[in-house]
Amino acid sequence: LPPDSSHPFGYGKSGYFYTLVSTVSIYTTFTIYNLYYGVQSLFEDGYSFDPWVLFWIIAVSFILKSYSLWLSYYRFNFTTRGAKASFLSRMNSSSDLVTVAVMSQDTIALITLLVSGIGLYLAVSFDSYLLINLAAIIIAIMTGILGVYLVLQTQNFLGLMPLPRLKLLVTRLK
Repeated sequence: LPPDSSHPFGYGKSGYFYTLVSTVSIYTTFTIYNLYYGVQSLFEDGYSFDPWVLFWIIAVSFILKSYSLWLSYYRFNFTTRGAKASFLSRMNSSSDLVTVAVMSQDTIALITLLVSGIGLYLAVSFDSYLLINLAAIIIAIMTGILGVYLVLQTQNFLGLMPLPRLKLLVTRLK
């Protein structure tokens, strides 16, 4: 049904709206925190954490996120079965934005866990606190880019006016 005064985004689009709210809040907070932590920590000496505890946290998180990604990938392939387009084309044109958002978030989470693990390993191996800080800055940049991508995807489904400059920037980054 089309939008009306009581449902300005139309009917059945609440999932898209909540995905937009979730994306903006989570990725803005995460990106700002990681940038702040990474830059602030560049000027400090020493570790303020037990590396082994962090290795275990990263490992358990990686296992759980992998399972979540597998479930969302299975659901996505089930809902788009029979389509002849490539996986990325199906993702970009899918109307199941909630599943696409979960897959995107889980994928970036796995990549950030890998970057965190590698940064932590290198920091401990070379006794260089700088490496874990650089990993935090790289993670902040990656999550910021994903946040912009998800906002643009959600914006299309809600029928909001696109942000031409932001969309051009994301297109150039692809």
